[in-house]
Amino acid sequence: MGDNFNPEIGLVRRRNFRRYASTARFSPRPQSIEWIRQFGLSGGYERIESLDAGVLETEVWNGGLRVEFENSDQVSVRGAVNFERLDAPLRASSEVSIPVGDYDFNSITFQYNLGGQRRVSASMSFEIGEFYDGTIRAIRFRQGRISVLDQFSLEPSVSFNDVKLPAGDFTTNVFGLRGDWAFTPLMFVGALVQYDSDSDSFSSNLRLRWEYAPGSEFFAVYTDERTTLGRGYPELQNRAFVLKINRLLRF
Repeated sequence: MGDNFNPEIGLVRRRNFRRYASTARFSPRPQSIEWIRQFGLSGGYERIESLDAGVLETEVWNGGLRVEFENSDQVSVRGAVNFERLDAPLRASSEVSIPVGDYDFNSITFQYNLGGQRRVSASMSFEIGEFYDGTIRAIRFRQGRISVLDQFSLEPSVSFNDVKLPAGDFTTNVFGLRGDWAFTPLMFVGALVQYDSDSDSFSSNLRLRWEYAPGSEFFAVYTDERTTLGRGYPELQNRAFVLKINRLLRF
């Protein structure tokens, strides 16, 4: 990505860089252990450097072990060794910023995934380790799914993060709940509500998707974000209603 690239669309958050990345995985299926379906050993390396001077900006070594059981549940442990160079202060929370400098920090994450065939499935993880020049402890409940009915499901998510830094300690908690209702295989309505303790904001999103022809879709999306710092009903920060339609033409 060159220096003239404008990353404001959000897909890439930096410019003037070159990225190298590699991964390797070995996934044997043991024949002698009946209750284990597969082992997974994996490792990866990522390096990001400035495009003009070749100065190292980010470097990550990671590796882990995953065990998949015969009931489709999975347990894994993964470690990461990180390097990060900050040329400008990094805003870690609404009140704490990490100063300019070079940082080496390591972390390890333990995770358990409930099989997707279950009526209640989720990914639960615990992370502990260093975070820049401080420490982090995080508990996350993600990709949760509760099949209430064949056409209706709920997807809760919870994240607790306790960070301690020389610049200041902070905790961030995020609570979310998504609901999906499928009227037909080609039409569904989804709703998402979420609360972020760091920004004290409450957001909601309502989306209708209709595939009116093969490969052609219509979307109607309503979003609403409010701050909970005011009195009474949370104060409106922004609101949007968007309609989108696309048509696939075959030749």
